Amino acid sequence: MKGPDFAAFRAHRSRYQLAGTDDTVIADKHGAMLETTTGALVMWDGDTLCVPEGVWLPSVTLHQVAARAAQLGVSVKRRRLKPELAAEHPLWFLNSLHGISPVSELHVGDTVITPPVHPSFDEWRDWWWGGFCRELKHTTGN
Repeated sequence: MKGPDFAAFRAHRSRYQLAGTDDTVIADKHGAMLETTTGALVMWDGDTLCVPEGVWLPSVTLHQVAARAAQLGVSVKRRRLKPELAAEHPLWFLNSLHGISPVSELHVGDTVITPPVHPSFDEWRDWWWGGFCRELKHTTGN
């Protein structure tokens, strides 16, 4: 689970999570996605990495992805991540245990939105896992 209030996240999941889905989105009062109960969300708008606008718990993995984007000269902007945008924009789930994962389906009421795959997803995923492996080697002295 993400964050310090495990009971609140469990309650949110039990109330809103649909059978057969992996996680539950936490949205603001206007319906914009902020995060999930176990990770962060980011969306791509062309060459711009969009992070949620609003209040959400800090995420180490989101920080790593945003820092890499900045190092690569990729624009990082805060934006209201409305679910309907996911029909045309790649959406990623970020989590320290699972790394970077593309969101393959987003269930909104009776509608299932299938976000497109980001063309550089494999590169970003491999970068994240590669950093983890380098850190592990460094930590163990290898």
